[in-house]
Amino acid sequence: MGLQAEETIVDKLLTHLPHDLCHSIDDGLIVAGERAYRDSAHRHEGHISSFLGQARHFHSNEQFAFALDMAGIEHNPVRGNDIIIGQLGPLLLGRFATSSKTWNNAKRSKRRLDLASHNQWVERLFQPDMFGIPSTGPTMAVFFVSVFSGSVRVQPERPLSVEISVMNTMLSERLFSEPLTSFVTRYAQPAEQRDIAQVRLKQAVMKDGKSSS
Repeated sequence: MGLQAEETIVDKLLTHLPHDLCHSIDDGLIVAGERAYRDSAHRHEGHISSFLGQARHFHSNEQFAFALDMAGIEHNPVRGNDIIIGQLGPLLLGRFATSSKTWNNAKRSKRRLDLASHNQWVERLFQPDMFGIPSTGPTMAVFFVSVFSGSVRVQPERPLSVEISVMNTMLSERLFSEPLTSFVTRYAQPAEQRDIAQVRLKQAVMKDGKSSS
């Protein structure tokens, strides 16, 4: 059921998420990481880690909002520490930054937990024996995640990767997650088509292979 559940998620993403938006978000969050690093590079050593984290948040929010604006997607205003959430059809779009080893840090934000609560039906896709097989839910929360090394000494200037992730309601498990650079290649893959053609012999063909005419 896991593969079928993943296919359901991917199909929903490919159906509603524009290819160009994925590229724009990927580029924008990388730029945000680079700008944050430049802002923090000359800070006091005791402040660098904290300053870098704050700078990543502000620059990433701005770049994420810009990418949504360019795609004509409505979102809440850029303001303070609030996270940006856009809505595109049945998809709710959010973002966060994390360390490659501490994805569950995302659950510190109540707003993100509220957003992830829309994925309850997705969770149930992976547990059909317990809940029964659910239909597709009305909305799905999708996070664009800047994954950093977690160290100011190991590639602090940019994310190790930017991932597209659909997470469970507690933000403790990735139901689907893939680097955006890999995900965008899915748009070029031909859709699988079921072969429903059936070969039928003409009635005039005899069992011995000779025509009756």
